[in-house]
Amino acid sequence: MFELVARRWSVALRLRSAARFLKARRRTVGWAARLVTAMALAGTPASAGANPIYVDDDAPVGGDGTSWAAAFKHLQDALAAATPGDEIRVAGGTYTPDQDATGKSAPGDRAATFQLKNGVALWGGYAGLAAPDPDLRDIVLHVSILSGDLASDDIPLPCTQDSPDCDGALGKLCGDNGLCIISGNNTENSYHVITGSGTDATALLNGFTITAGNANGAAPFNRGGGMYNETGSPMVAECTFSGNSATTGGGVDNVFGSNPKVTNCRIMGNSAFVGGGMANTVNSGPSLTDCSFHGNSAGNSGGGIANASNSSPVVSNCTFDRNRTTQSGGGVVNFSSDPTVTNCLFSGNSAGNSGGGMANTESSPKVSGCRFSNNSAINGGGLINFSGGSPTVTYCTFTNNTARAGGGGMYNYYVGLRPKVNNCTFIANSHDGMLNLYSNPTVTNCFFAGNVGPGMRNDHGSPSVSDCAFSSNGGGMDNVRDSNPTVTNCTFSGNATGNSRGGGMYNSGSRPTVNNCIFWGNSPHEIFNFDPTVDMPTVRFSAVQDGLSPGTIDGGSNIDADPLFVNTGGSDGIPGTEDDDLRLGPGSPCIDAGHNGAVPLGVTTDILGNRRFYDDPATQDTGVGLSPIVDMGAYEFGSAPCAGADLDCDGDVDLRDFATLQGCFGAIDPLACNPTATPDVDGSGQVDLHDHAVLEANLTGPR
Repeated sequence: MFELVARRWSVALRLRSAARFLKARRRTVGWAARLVTAMALAGTPASAGANPIYVDDDAPVGGDGTSWAAAFKHLQDALAAATPGDEIRVAGGTYTPDQDATGKSAPGDRAATFQLKNGVALWGGYAGLAAPDPDLRDIVLHVSILSGDLASDDIPLPCTQDSPDCDGALGKLCGDNGLCIISGNNTENSYHVITGSGTDATALLNGFTITAGNANGAAPFNRGGGMYNETGSPMVAECTFSGNSATTGGGVDNVFGSNPKVTNCRIMGNSAFVGGGMANTVNSGPSLTDCSFHGNSAGNSGGGIANASNSSPVVSNCTFDRNRTTQSGGGVVNFSSDPTVTNCLFSGNSAGNSGGGMANTESSPKVSGCRFSNNSAINGGGLINFSGGSPTVTYCTFTNNTARAGGGGMYNYYVGLRPKVNNCTFIANSHDGMLNLYSNPTVTNCFFAGNVGPGMRNDHGSPSVSDCAFSSNGGGMDNVRDSNPTVTNCTFSGNATGNSRGGGMYNSGSRPTVNNCIFWGNSPHEIFNFDPTVDMPTVRFSAVQDGLSPGTIDGGSNIDADPLFVNTGGSDGIPGTEDDDLRLGPGSPCIDAGHNGAVPLGVTTDILGNRRFYDDPATQDTGVGLSPIVDMGAYEFGSAPCAGADLDCDGDVDLRDFATLQGCFGAIDPLACNPTATPDVDGSGQVDLHDHAVLEANLTGPR
């Protein structure tokens, strides 16, 4: 069954990614923005109308930059000469910001920086003077390095993993190559190698490696070792930021409303106390597309990225792998910030405390189409939501994440925190697929399988859980210490504990409400109540193998007849494993046997995205409500996906569908806006007037 679900979601994610890319290209407006965007994405300069200025570190001093033969030796001289409309072509080589021919920069001046200019494009990667064709551009073969190593004396330091010789308190951890990720002898290095403060999107940096910045001074020289943007929004593409360090934002720091567009960049092996790879603070919202954050470290939080103080970057198609922090957010940490994160991979990140992949504190990020795998922490191996906020997580997978204390896949903690988790899978996480501590998330259309420990553990937590399947976990759901979840249209099968308690559901000091559910083939119990005089769940319109356990309140219309799953053994023939097919077979007593009134408002599809209310003409209705009657369990028998314009899956296109569309109008991430519907009817990646036109053309109900 997992293979079927994963296949469907994988196809959907690929289609959405393609649609968003095409739509994003159509949305770019303004001739200047179009020109700079095309230049950045294409990776080649736009020579028409541009005035090239040439730079080559092999050139003799005294050139005027008008040709390769007369190239400037120092990049600072080219920047000083450039005016809006110019482009600077830089040959492979190494350039430091304290060097120029005019004496404006003092050698060894740590405050010297390469200041970007509006209307000026910097292009690295040219072959330069030594090549037969100096205009040949290849950023891999001809590496243009902007270095903060002013004395050219940085020393690689050998180390063993996470040993004190790398000054772990500052996040300078040991790299995979057996060297500290920040070189030694760097106390004289530049505070900021590049500065984009005060710029807009007409300032372009493309095809450079930025390295060896060390922002260890007093503010602002404690931020952005590689690049510092204060109220600056340049375009940055095809660049590598590596080996930079700072107190905040080792590789890149964006502060005070900075919104750079960063595309196809590698941010790797940088270090900071907060935000090893990048820090975005005080109303900053960069756009990050097709970037990789690898091997960055933070002495406190945000190994890959730290977002704080109302900063909301848009992050799409990015990779976060093997980033580390001693506290929270190995991959990304959010403090009072609401980023949008789409189609990203979080793999092998780690946190000394919480949120191996991502940590959210008083934040409401929108995370969709992402994969969290092999991340680790003490709490919340894949992701942790803490202390307020309303995160939305949709169409994500959490696999093989580990948390020593709990919440291997996801950990939700704090009174009042109400995350929304929709259409996600939690597979083989340890310990627990999801842990809700003093938290009441809404969890819909999710699949929990093969997790070490229960698929979901609630401790002082009362989530609303609907249309979910729990299979082959170390217990389906544990409810302890005043946890009173409402569980509707869920299927529990093949879950097993290694003791005499639990199986499908374990209750201790808790009184959950169970509607329209199936408990079948769990071991040792379907529902186990630790103290039947106190732990008294209410179960109604549900199928429970061998009947209700002691202490359970019979809410009526429960059955103990075989639900006739399609294939409890799955493709491997072994019941209780991840491939079990838990759909209802023909003649199942669970078909049309639920209670329509128990289905949460707004839930219109089953776990596979098929219509939630569907009538089987071969089955007599035994449930309650107007036909069609909902089935028991997570899968609706015989149902099919809703028609494209029928957003609420009620069988027609009417004003309710228009209301759903209007609620998401203008959204650039329709799934995050409304994960239970598909308001992006035309698949363009945005909800707009074109979708309205499709609904208008298909209107069948009252106007």
